[in-house]
Amino acid sequence: MLAVVDSQTKWKIKTNETCSLQVHIGVKEHELMNLVCGWCAFENVFVLFVPPFRIKNYHCPFLTETEGFKIDKLLEFRKEYPHATKEQIATDFFTAHDKHLAFNFYTPYQTVEFRLHHSTLYESH
Repeated sequence: MLAVVDSQTKWKIKTNETCSLQVHIGVKEHELMNLVCGWCAFENVFVLFVPPFRIKNYHCPFLTETEGFKIDKLLEFRKEYPHATKEQIATDFFTAHDKHLAFNFYTPYQTVEFRLHHSTLYESH
């Protein structure tokens, strides 16, 4: 980690409101539906932990604010297809496979990506 910080200082790397802290967590596909439902159920709570400029940020839209999204429809789908694939979830509930969502479950890897929090190079942020 120190090597990363040192290289950021050496190369004068800057961050702004378009940058985010990105965390990938490995998820098996049969676990994905529960994770997507859990995120959607609590996304409005997670928003309380970010600075105002991250809310309604073009570079970090919220999954539950994608066009046509309905949580009750998603939960009903989960009952019928508890082990739905990411393709099924994305096609049935989300209009775009946007990698810039605050919670990106549609990665090319067996991971989900959390992008909600802003990036910083300073401890005080």
